[in-house]
Amino acid sequence: MGAIKEIIFDTDEDDFYLLANKYREKLGFFVLKIPEINPLNGKFLIKWKNKLDIGDTNIQVLRND
Repeated sequence: MGAIKEIIFDTDEDDFYLLANKYREKLGFFVLKIPEINPLNGKFLIKWKNKLDIGDTNIQVLRND
């Protein structure tokens, strides 16, 4: 994982969300959900390869009960 742009922590679910601009030397838009308790059990929510370099970023968690 390279070019990390934003990391947030969701206190309701105890997960980290990471937005990055590179994965395995490929440019793109990558969002991972990483549990606090078992970080090796993280998973990609978005894995979109493109040739765009993200500049200004912001990531938020939205819930709908």
